[in-house]
Amino acid sequence: MIICSSCSLKRISEGLLVIFIWTFCLFETLHAIADVRKTEASSQKVNSGQDVTKKPTPGEKFQTAISEVEKLLADRITDADKKIKLKAKKNEIIGLALELRKSFREVEGKIAGLSEVVQSRHKSFVLRYDGNLQELFENIDEIQKHEARSKELEDAITKAKVFLAR
Repeated sequence: MIICSSCSLKRISEGLLVIFIWTFCLFETLHAIADVRKTEASSQKVNSGQDVTKKPTPGEKFQTAISEVEKLLADRITDADKKIKLKAKKNEIIGLALELRKSFREVEGKIAGLSEVVQSRHKSFVLRYDGNLQELFENIDEIQKHEARSKELEDAITKAKVFLAR
């Protein structure tokens, strides 16, 4: 009988061990699945907070276009290609400048009730922006009017690079 009770005790122990392992693995698996879901949910919250599909503002588009002009000037592409691409960028910048002017007018309306200091700073900023934009266009036009591989073209490109660097 002692032998039989040890056999039955052994079987009970094995059964309990199987149940314990199965239950432990089941809970661990469920816990791991819950962690994965929490991680996915928190990453979705972060992504929805950043709004990945956010449309760039006119100012951001303008800055991107200016950066692309800088890259074009530094590129080692042919002068003819450079001139074509600069002309296209100039047209793009003209369109973006119109959008920026519209936003400047909106800001003027919003700051109308504020102090003269704020209004004068805005006006001086707009004037400085207009002057810089005019100088950029003059630099691009200067590049456009010179022959490829000429000293004048190299000088005009250098002048535009220096202007954009400041």
